[in-house]
Amino acid sequence: MGRLINMTKINRWMVIWLLLLSCSIRAEDSDRIEQLRNLAVQWSTGLSSFSGQYTLYEQRSDTLLVTHVDFRWFNDSKYVKVIYEDRNNMAIEESFHKRSFVSMFTREQEGREISSVKPPQNLPSFSIPQSSLYTPLEFFFQESFWPEPDSMASALARGDYVLRRHDENDVLVRYAFDGCHEIHFDGLQRITQVGIFSGVTPSDMEFAQQMQMDFLEFRFPYITYFFDNYVFVQGMWFPLEVRSVVYRLNPEGKRILNARRGQPAAALEINRTGAFYEYKHSTIVLDEKTIVINEPLDDSYFTIDIPPDARLSRTGKSMDYATYIWRKRLPYIVIAVVVLVAFMLVMLYFKDRHRRPGIWGSS
Repeated sequence: MGRLINMTKINRWMVIWLLLLSCSIRAEDSDRIEQLRNLAVQWSTGLSSFSGQYTLYEQRSDTLLVTHVDFRWFNDSKYVKVIYEDRNNMAIEESFHKRSFVSMFTREQEGREISSVKPPQNLPSFSIPQSSLYTPLEFFFQESFWPEPDSMASALARGDYVLRRHDENDVLVRYAFDGCHEIHFDGLQRITQVGIFSGVTPSDMEFAQQMQMDFLEFRFPYITYFFDNYVFVQGMWFPLEVRSVVYRLNPEGKRILNARRGQPAAALEINRTGAFYEYKHSTIVLDEKTIVINEPLDDSYFTIDIPPDARLSRTGKSMDYATYIWRKRLPYIVIAVVVLVAFMLVMLYFKDRHRRPGIWGSS
């Protein structure tokens, strides 16, 4: 009897110890989650300016597209020059600086380069979505953190979190109804991978709890980013290679989603059957020698050198860009000439009056 009482006391203390341990682990996880959130936000917002060149490789099925990009950004100013190898090295060069947007297209024709310029305007109208160029603003998630419409910093300020481990490193998992994010860190606290997945609904969570399953199985991938070859520049870690994989549902995945839309097991079935495929692979490789980050960029970084013989397209007509600039400046030149001539006439009048004082009756 005494032994039974002792065992009961031991079991009771064991339960209390396990509860305390569980609370301690949860507190540690909570502290670590907050630390990782801050690290991710600091990294994302740590880039304040950029100038550099990189090559973008895009693989779709059997097609490899190679694009060379020169991108510059500081405050509200942006400059981008894109050269497409698959389009006979056609180039698009665009800049928005001091509320002036300039766009120039250059192509090779009959052995010589032909440039076409759009008239400058007050609002930016970049012809190429910068998300398709994987600019640093894109892969630092400063403008969007898809499917969230705003930045990583804003997205990480809300949502629910859980801490996981992968390859002995921490993984911060943010989950919400409209999408899930996984942020992987290495031993130096650098972001090595960002995964974007379909959202987890309240019904998914409830079903997973009832079935004693991991609720993170109730989702499938959208996009995965990989960050490699970090260098330490201007007080921050900067990746020189960024890869991304975009996923799409295959016909079976679309059938499952349509047939079981709204049901908690739809995403689970898509995930377990692998009813998706890798739609596009993209890799950007940055030229370390050209990179300038977190430094003020002056006007020269955003100036487009327009050839004098460039053609300007305006309201269906075409003229030399030099002619356009001359015509645009002509009214100001005329006003300046008129003011100068008037000033010279006034000076001559007073000079002549000073030379002939006797005419006005002096003796």
